[in-house]
Amino acid sequence: MAVAPDPIRPKTSADLLGWLGRDVSPSLEVETRAIAHGGTALALLGIKESTKDVDFAFESRDAYDRFAHVLESLGFVSKWDLRANPTEVHQRFENLSAIVDVIDMRFPTWNN
Repeated sequence: MAVAPDPIRPKTSADLLGWLGRDVSPSLEVETRAIAHGGTALALLGIKESTKDVDFAFESRDAYDRFAHVLESLGFVSKWDLRANPTEVHQRFENLSAIVDVIDMRFPTWNN
């Protein structure tokens, strides 16, 4: 049986840094710290060649909301919103026409 190709493209550190500098940063009116983790952190550190999805966590809900707003302004759509408990948020944003096409965002914790 043939399996459909994975629509998510691998992203290199150059892809990530270029996208953050060119598309995301200019749209943020306030300095916002996004903390890379998982495969994203490993790719940015040069330990891994690429990552499928981009993982960011945030220190404040305001930072999370600012980043989500910028993603929406760039054409990203929330594909799912998971809440392990009422105080945690984990959303996946997708824009399959962007170089960085899948972003998972979490606040305040990563994986509970």
